[in-house]
Amino acid sequence: MKNSLKISIIFYVCFLTFTAGAQKTKQDFREKNNVIKINLSALTFKNISIQYETRVGKKTSLALNVHSIPFGNLPYQSNFEKLIDQNFIQYDKFKLGSFGVVPEVRFYVGKKGALHGFYLAPFVSYNNYKINLPISYNNNTKTGIFDGSVNAYTG
Repeated sequence: MKNSLKISIIFYVCFLTFTAGAQKTKQDFREKNNVIKINLSALTFKNISIQYETRVGKKTSLALNVHSIPFGNLPYQSNFEKLIDQNFIQYDKFKLGSFGVVPEVRFYVGKKGALHGFYLAPFVSYNNYKINLPISYNNNTKTGIFDGSVNAYTG
């Protein structure tokens, strides 16, 4: 029953993807100046990722990606429990979250210009990660909370 539901969902998403632009001509697609994208595969990990891109030149565009995992329980908690079999980690109280922003300048190398095909893009990425993990110690008689956050910048 679960497999048939998964197949139905995949079919439905593919159907929407292939028919979304059916009424537009090739020229309509070439003339667009803004694109909004949502990363559907990231949603399986509770990650909400949205990207906005706008054309600023014939072969140049600016893009901004904002992504967030709302602070909450660990996704796929039972899998982590199986992989890391430690009785002092309280997986049911484990909480994590993140937030990130990635601005880019995209230089398209193809003949079609901006918003189409292969591009090179310098970028700066800011990410903030938060974690709250209760850990038992002293023969499981006391519990301490490993609580912290990390800011990361990459490029």
